[in-house]
Amino acid sequence: MKILHLAVHLGGGVGKAHAAMAPYMPADVEQTFLLLQEPIDRRYVDEIMAAGAKVAIAGSARDVEAFAEVADVLQVEYWGHPVLEDLFRGVAPAGRENYRRLPIACWCHVSGLHSPLPAWMARCDRFVATSEITPLPLFGRVINSGFGFDWTGSTERTDGFCHVLYLGTVDFKKMHPDFFAAVDHLADLTPIGHVGVCGRASAEAMQAAAGMRRPEKVRLRGYTSSPRVVMMSGDIFFYPLRRGHYGTGENALIEAMSLGLVPVVLDNPAEASIVEDGETGIIAFSMSAAVRGVMRLINEPDLRRRLSRNAAAFARTRSPYTSAKQFADLWRSMVAKERAVA
Repeated sequence: MKILHLAVHLGGGVGKAHAAMAPYMPADVEQTFLLLQEPIDRRYVDEIMAAGAKVAIAGSARDVEAFAEVADVLQVEYWGHPVLEDLFRGVAPAGRENYRRLPIACWCHVSGLHSPLPAWMARCDRFVATSEITPLPLFGRVINSGFGFDWTGSTERTDGFCHVLYLGTVDFKKMHPDFFAAVDHLADLTPIGHVGVCGRASAEAMQAAAGMRRPEKVRLRGYTSSPRVVMMSGDIFFYPLRRGHYGTGENALIEAMSLGLVPVVLDNPAEASIVEDGETGIIAFSMSAAVRGVMRLINEPDLRRRLSRNAAAFARTRSPYTSAKQFADLWRSMVAKERAVA
């Protein structure tokens, strides 16, 4: 069963999800990832290839058609990238006449709540979302893309301090624009060492950090290729995202929870579908409420320990093996239906 994945690149959460699932794909699944851009970060590309999948670069729409000719299923990896949108203005699935009859699935990595999904998705045979928050068509289903780390150690820290951490997009396109002001507020209310911020910081975010009243309370650590190591030093995952962001799976959130960090998030649909308030973390309705949530976790270690255990247990239920099996079953059903029609 030959599966052709069409993606702009394999960076970020999409590449991470496929790299996690690739080792668990059944023997009858042969995956080829056709990319529309040369990969800048090859980490997930290399992991996917090490698991036995192929990766190629498409130089034109004709290349896409040539690869599709020998595939059993075409799966489009969509997150709103304009390069993919430009391609689909002239070719499948919007213009399916350019292809032989080929079952097409779309794995949608955005919520569709704040930015309308493109019309061509309605012409796909199967629509797959990464979260229940995405409006599903009749032929749609959810397959999870966010996986935690395989870890069953103790969530107890030994240095006597409570460490607050943010890891993810350090850019106000996703991070809440009042993040650094919230850290100032938190430092005014309770004694904290600093809040670690991991990720490539935009110029705007760096400027906001420099303009804090107490800039020493934030440590910008930059990008890390070892998020597991960084997260192991944390206790509280302070993860307030801006209203209206397009995310769904929130890999960083699941990873932090899997290591026992207690998340404090805003009540955006994506985060609220992952965190259970008072059970696996704290969901706040405002940034000031989020600050109070962090303070409560610092001041109530018994609560923090309980939520930590629950968060780690929840994250263990999200397995790349399960998602790989769900995709293999989906593709088999699409191929079987196509053969029955033929």
